Amino acid sequence: YEFAGAHELETFALDASNAAELTNPANPETRYLVSRSVIKFIQFVKQNIIHDEEVRCFGTAKSFEIRMESDTGKSVSGIWERKDLIFALAKKGSSGNEEFYTLKGILDSLFESLGVTDHWYDDALNLETRKHELRMYHPYRAAEIKIGDDRIGFIGEVHPEISERIKSRERIIIAEMDVELLCKQANSETSFRPIGRYPAITRDISVLVTQDITAERVMECIETEGNALLS
Repeated sequence: YEFAGAHELETFALDASNAAELTNPANPETRYLVSRSVIKFIQFVKQNIIHDEEVRCFGTAKSFEIRMESDTGKSVSGIWERKDLIFALAKKGSSGNEEFYTLKGILDSLFESLGVTDHWYDDALNLETRKHELRMYHPYRAAEIKIGDDRIGFIGEVHPEISERIKSRERIIIAEMDVELLCKQANSETSFRPIGRYPAITRDISVLVTQDITAERVMECIETEGNALLS
């Protein structure tokens, strides 16, 4: 549903001034085009978790936002349209940690199926430069989804204040990605290799590092040192 009212946008910490307004809305609740389509998925989970122990949903939806663009040296406003791929899930009585890593695993499988090998999750968020985009997320439970150096979306828990406004007792975990940016990175060709002549050896390791070392740096070090023998 691509329409929203001012109250709905305010509930999800979205600025109505950035939303495209209709000149002839049918009613106040359809006054604007949705600027972040993920809010519809959050509400879907909130409504359905009442009747089920666990809810998971995903889909694509359009978001519309007013942005300033440069045209022959002048700044003009235009409606920017984006198609998002969105995931949302929640489980009754959960702290949200299990659901976060469940969703992260789903995204990892998706990237693998698309041939994307250099995706990662950047939790070093700059709350000032990303304030507009991140205000929907929990300040300490969110990360940017990146492929190489390019950010294509976010993953995290819905901000506690928003959960309180929509009267959700459960922690809702969401992810949103720009479909166009994702498709640009997807590799349609899949290469196959013969099964190895020798059986694989599985090893579990534990690594103790200081807080400034990210998981991505540890993974990069392991993969670099392991060369072709490690998968």
